[in-house]
Amino acid sequence: MKKVLKVLSVLLCLAMVLGLFAACGGNDGDASTEPAASDAASTDGGETVLLVATNPEFAPYEYLDESDQIVGFDVDLCNALAEKMGVKMQFQSMDFSAVIASVNSGASDIAASGLTITDVRKESVDFSDPYYQVTQIVIARADDDRFDGATKDEVNAQLKDNVVIGVCEGYTGEAYVQEDLEIPEGNYRSYSSVSLALEELRSGGIDAIVFDNTSAVAAISTESNQGQFKLNETALTVEDYAIAVPKGKPELLKQINDALAALKAEGKLNELLTANGLDVIAD
Repeated sequence: MKKVLKVLSVLLCLAMVLGLFAACGGNDGDASTEPAASDAASTDGGETVLLVATNPEFAPYEYLDESDQIVGFDVDLCNALAEKMGVKMQFQSMDFSAVIASVNSGASDIAASGLTITDVRKESVDFSDPYYQVTQIVIARADDDRFDGATKDEVNAQLKDNVVIGVCEGYTGEAYVQEDLEIPEGNYRSYSSVSLALEELRSGGIDAIVFDNTSAVAAISTESNQGQFKLNETALTVEDYAIAVPKGKPELLKQINDALAALKAEGKLNELLTANGLDVIAD
């Protein structure tokens, strides 16, 4: 009888051990099936979370604050849209050149990154209604008077006058220099951020930068750049910013447009613009 009891005790212990391992194995299996951080349209406690592609090197629209949090007008706008839509927004930091591709591939649900509506970009994504208008202008060194044209034609002629122009990779300023001005490759240089372009301008490696006007103001106004650069605010282009949405998502696009229209009607959009140091939109 004692032998039988011993055998039963051993079997009971063995069953408990196997059950413990099975439970651990089940936890591992659950972990492996959790959606990756890059999966679009995830959920948080039953609430839809839209992943937003952005490049936080474009103040005042998106940039990192002292705590390395992504902040700026586009962030505030997306959060206001999210409240109207009954969703949450989660921002994904990436190079600007990857922003449109991330939406097109489905890795992100939308993109908000100071995106100008262009025909080329519309081949890959759809755009919301515009929410702000900007222009391309010229940044020069404070002591350089070569780029003082009062008209677009005069500025264009100065940019073509055997100088080296800095642009940001994937930005519409780059497209303007390449396509509208048809500047030879040896006479322009592309940078991954305006801060790198400004460093090159400061050192004399390039002669001017073509960049978005509102972000140019922010870029040269930082403590390290004050007094070293100036702007010629003659408009070289007129562009509309909008939110990028994957093609084939008409319901999502309509939700964004409806929410954006409501923010405009309520005056909330202008409130957010003012809070971020941007000019309000006239009625």
